[in-house]
Amino acid sequence: MKTLFNDDWLFAELSLDEKSMFKEGPAGKEPVLFSPDQFLDLASEQTYRPVQLPHDWQIYHVKDLYRNSTGFYKKSFELSDSDCQGRYIALRFEAVYMNSAVWVNGKKAGEWKYGYSTFELDISKLVQAGTNEVLVIAVYQNCNTRWYSGAGIIRDVFLIKSPAKHLVSDGIYFTAQPVDEKKLDGQWKIKVSTEVSLSGTPVSLSGLTGQSVVHKITGPDSNVFAEFSGDGEFTVKSPHLWDISDPYFYTLTTSLLDANGNLLDETSQHCGFKTAVFTNDKGFFLNDRHIKIYGACQHHDQGALGAAFNVTALRRQFTKLKEMGVNAVRCSHNPPPSAWMDLCDEMGLLVDDEIFDMWEKSKTPFDYGNYFNAWCERDVANWVRRDRNHPSLIMWSIGNEIYDTHKTALCRSKKARPRRKCPDNHCF
Repeated sequence: MKTLFNDDWLFAELSLDEKSMFKEGPAGKEPVLFSPDQFLDLASEQTYRPVQLPHDWQIYHVKDLYRNSTGFYKKSFELSDSDCQGRYIALRFEAVYMNSAVWVNGKKAGEWKYGYSTFELDISKLVQAGTNEVLVIAVYQNCNTRWYSGAGIIRDVFLIKSPAKHLVSDGIYFTAQPVDEKKLDGQWKIKVSTEVSLSGTPVSLSGLTGQSVVHKITGPDSNVFAEFSGDGEFTVKSPHLWDISDPYFYTLTTSLLDANGNLLDETSQHCGFKTAVFTNDKGFFLNDRHIKIYGACQHHDQGALGAAFNVTALRRQFTKLKEMGVNAVRCSHNPPPSAWMDLCDEMGLLVDDEIFDMWEKSKTPFDYGNYFNAWCERDVANWVRRDRNHPSLIMWSIGNEIYDTHKTALCRSKKARPRRKCPDNHCF
């Protein structure tokens, strides 16, 4: 089971010497990429203050929004004997900007480079009954993006406490399509697949013995629209369609049961019924109705509030966009918070879900391009798995103004190390 883990955090900030962030190389000045591990020994020396997550430490530097610094977050939490015995314990971070690592009780749980994708760390073997401490270190080196990024644990954190056999996070895939595309008010085929973790290994439901799942689809009024056991293909009749003019979404609740029918684990998420078709001659059709897409690029920050996610502020932004005539948003240029997608489902906004502002070729000295080759597959997998079931989703975007598609090998490439300065001064 997943619970919000945003309260009672402490924070400290350590300034970085800008001179130490560059070194002389064959092509001139080159960036030095720091690692969170380099600052672990300094964590105990810092002076901490209470903060509430989500938190952006950069927005407090009103006269120096791009100060180079390292952020330290720590929190103590309690676990009982029953929490720890033969169970799955994990920390799930919606986003930490950027270049971060996590320690639990002094032992490293994992790291993550990208500042916008959700990641989950298994800490089952690191925790103990009684008091536990989590430490998060994030390194902010400027310039690492082309807009205001913020810095820190900028989105929600969750603590997961589940049985050893549990539903894999983002492991449920829901699809729906009409039996007859000319009769959208008729029968629809649903396909559902579920991943379950057995001793840390994800398996499909067909690989289980002694466990079963039950899927229940409910409407906004909490009335049950459909209920079925197991995975596979099912048929429902006359679902209420999701549309920009009538954003009716359902909630899919999946329950994992043991051999005696006792509940082991449960999760809920948005789902919906719609058809979305792009044609090469007539444009876009939503539910067999021609729609012109009036889109807006929506960056993750919220003005004076900074990059710390606030759903009330986002609702205000989306309301203003809709008043302007906008019916679609592109998350520029990175995966959004999960609540961002939920709000689009609720408010009737079509979504172009985007990841990455660069691939291999960096645009700024310390950006994600430095880590792309090693990390992109993990980031893409987490991004797609988390957002794939939302009814507001109509397309994926894998990059924004990507230099790799047209710049020469003088920019960053797998073989061009150390980097040379490219002719138009985009890269270092």
